[in-house]
Amino acid sequence: MHDGDIRIALGGLVPGSHLGAEPNQQVVTYTGTTPVTTIPLDVELQHLVAEGDPATITLPDGTTVDGKVSSVGKVAQEIEEETFVTVVVQIKKPEALAGGFDSAPVTLRIVTGEREDVLMVPVTALVAAPDGGYTVEVVEDGTTTFVPVETGMFAQSMVEVSGPGIAEGVTVGVAE
Repeated sequence: MHDGDIRIALGGLVPGSHLGAEPNQQVVTYTGTTPVTTIPLDVELQHLVAEGDPATITLPDGTTVDGKVSSVGKVAQEIEEETFVTVVVQIKKPEALAGGFDSAPVTLRIVTGEREDVLMVPVTALVAAPDGGYTVEVVEDGTTTFVPVETGMFAQSMVEVSGPGIAEGVTVGVAE
């Protein structure tokens, strides 16, 4: 049973047929009225996405609408040797879809974390330290020094770093 408004997605009876003609006959298929998009998410990434995470949905015409994750599936499925769970994203302003499609392929970007005003270096600047941590090679006046750093968030081949000896404007070496 569904509480609230519904949208008839598919009728199950032929017009003019009689109800009860077939036992357990499906009468109608329905959905809620809030537009959503669903994506298959690799189970290895499931821990990164949580209910309430903000999302941006890019529609087929290139426009974007804001959304938020309303659920992250807990049942893994396998299709073509890929194991995934289903993530449902609710569209925040349904009126942004006026005159659009009932169903369409979209691109979805989910923000799982944000940091502001942090130092970032390329991931390839990280050097494994003997104690299990990381260092970066600081280049200054033609000399190099390996400085220990703490890592934070990783995104788009960059990593957040902090620690004594690392500051804005410092030149770091990167592996080729």
